[in-house]
Amino acid sequence: MAKKKTKPSDNIHDKFFKEIYSRKEIMANLIEEVFHENLRNKLNINTLELENNSFTGEELEEYFSDLIYSCEYEGKQSVRISLLLEHKSYVEDFPHFQLNQYLLNIWKEDIKQKKQPTLTIPIVIYHGSRKWKKRPISSYFATTDEVLETFIPSFDYLLFDISHYSDEQISNFKDKFFALSSLLLKYSRTKKYLDLLVNNFGNILAAVLEYETNNIAIPLFVYLSITSDVSKAEMTEALDKVSPKNKNKTMTLYDRLIDEGIEKGMEKGMEKGMEIGMEIGVEKTHVEGVTNLHKRGM
Repeated sequence: MAKKKTKPSDNIHDKFFKEIYSRKEIMANLIEEVFHENLRNKLNINTLELENNSFTGEELEEYFSDLIYSCEYEGKQSVRISLLLEHKSYVEDFPHFQLNQYLLNIWKEDIKQKKQPTLTIPIVIYHGSRKWKKRPISSYFATTDEVLETFIPSFDYLLFDISHYSDEQISNFKDKFFALSSLLLKYSRTKKYLDLLVNNFGNILAAVLEYETNNIAIPLFVYLSITSDVSKAEMTEALDKVSPKNKNKTMTLYDRLIDEGIEKGMEKGMEKGMEIGMEIGVEKTHVEGVTNLHKRGM
């Protein structure tokens, strides 16, 4: 069977997702803001480690892309936490079926490597326009009772439905970089949404510009530039309104972004522009990552 190609728009969201959530501090904030307390309190966040594996395979690539973390649980065992970005703009009717296939891929690989299967916690990150109605797998079937339900595989997943988190909830995230990246995903399908960010979330933009202008902010503005179709003049004017004292820094940031990322993307395709822009941020961020954590109180 021929491999189904991912649409360019999906690639943009995918690259942004992987760039943002491959940062341990962002993953820590996601756990703090989204995981329920009983689970969160049993995870040792200090032991989070990003794995290099991906378990989607060709048959699942059209549904989501993934990032895998390992984390110590109650000091006794290691669990995997799998972040799954939902590619589809509409709500999947039977997500458990795709998730079940994904979990089987993980455990088959464990067995192949002669390891004991590792318990895996899936979390779906969704930013479509329709509300995701989470329901138990037993509801997929027409008629069940206590006897028949024993034959249905039973597992749960966590859901971060960004589009239906309120703006106030997102704005109150402790980490402003995590808040801004969530807002960008939430409004990414709304063209010209920069004005909304400036008018409603200027304090968040200002916080990111203040501490992260020359490194970790680059992926944010690459993504914003591509998904909102803003010009350099519009971006510069907007950022000046948000943080005039940082005008020179923000202009330098955007000039670099344009020169090294977006303009090349215009010539070679938006996906390539995204890739180049992200690489700029990755290179700087890995060098200064520890400093950034201290600045942001982590």
